[in-house]
Amino acid sequence: MPAKKPMSLIVRHNTKNEKKNRLDQESAMTPVEMLSLETPPALQGEQYRYAASVWVRCIGLYLELQSMLATPLDENLLIKYCKAEQQFVEMERLRDEHIKELVSIREKAGKIKLTGDAKQLKEWRQVLIAINNIEKNIASLDARLDAKGKYIHSMQQSLYLTPRSRAGVTPPKKREEVIDLFSKQFD
Repeated sequence: MPAKKPMSLIVRHNTKNEKKNRLDQESAMTPVEMLSLETPPALQGEQYRYAASVWVRCIGLYLELQSMLATPLDENLLIKYCKAEQQFVEMERLRDEHIKELVSIREKAGKIKLTGDAKQLKEWRQVLIAINNIEKNIASLDARLDAKGKYIHSMQQSLYLTPRSRAGVTPPKKREEVIDLFSKQFD
């Protein structure tokens, strides 16, 4: 059974007692502190540059909302999510490099003219083995990307980062103070 939605996302009619009970339950599990826009120590360093940018983007989105969807209790999950996003991007980059290498080897294979010479047949065999190995690597990277994508998607659902996890209910954004310059002149 899926986790309960926070009270801030529920739009159906509830009685005062139901609302009070639900708010009491939620407030007992809600920390006083908020998540900080500053990247946690686990995401600091040159190797986590992309993960740190994902952290800032996600926390920025959470801070725009009136309700607190992610709390410091979710920090470890957010860190794992940010690292998984970075790993996904790195695997995509590696896959793209393998595809470029495959294209160049196929071009090389197209230039080899088979005349029956033993040396040419050996070279042709080596090229075919290299092509097969690269294709296997690409296929395994595709499988890893699919698995990582599913893992990332499940974390996004847990962190209310997908439309379906928010169940069509958009949390209200924080109200910005509108400064009326005309009325300010008379105050």
